[in-house]
Amino acid sequence: MGEATQGECVDGSGDVFVPAWTPEQSVQSYIYEFAHGGTKPIQILTDGTVLNTSCAIDPTTGDLAVTYFRGVAIFPNAQGTPTFYSVPNYGAQWSAYDPDGDLFVSNGKVAVLPKGENQFASVTFNESVDAASIQWNDGYLTMVGYHGNPAKYEPVYRAQLSGTNGIIVGTTNLKTRKWAYDGNGQVWIQDKKIMGAGTHHLNLNVWRYPQGGNATKIAVKHFTPWGVVVSHAPSHSRGRQ
Repeated sequence: MGEATQGECVDGSGDVFVPAWTPEQSVQSYIYEFAHGGTKPIQILTDGTVLNTSCAIDPTTGDLAVTYFRGVAIFPNAQGTPTFYSVPNYGAQWSAYDPDGDLFVSNGKVAVLPKGENQFASVTFNESVDAASIQWNDGYLTMVGYHGNPAKYEPVYRAQLSGTNGIIVGTTNLKTRKWAYDGNGQVWIQDKKIMGAGTHHLNLNVWRYPQGGNATKIAVKHFTPWGVVVSHAPSHSRGRQ
């Protein structure tokens, strides 16, 4: 594509959405949609923002949310012209929908746009969490603990949410020193495994989840990934709603 990318997302049909921008003096941003296993976009959306960073699909409607630091652009049914929502105080970098269609975003802190409302509200936790990549998994909001330098372990928190209050109920520690994983990129949990992408290493690594510990394999070598999602073949998916 020639553009720079960060987070990705996937819908119920297995289509993968990739927010991207042109790394030029005059920055333009796009969202590419690829069918499962496809290498050419089947749709290209524009949101008019600068440096879009991640996306998420509402499982109740098929709406596409795209973050861009200052806020979120939401495309109805992942098409057409988006509606924009600002995220006060700290903006948005990563995003995830829960099964009810509530949109969560993170950029160190976490905020939520409850389904049917038009304003984000701050989410507070019982412990201090500096949240990077987030995902809704098995009834919990999972949050990677952000840090700027490689560390021995990367924490992945599981939080139980009630409105705008969250309780950390578990932590998975990914052993990372050998891989120089920095936690800045996207992680994805799928089928009792967790995959991690970052900027200061050249691999996409896989750990057991929720056990964590040592990485079990290197999925891809010799490139610097930022985003990662898993797309099931359409025959194994429920389809866009």
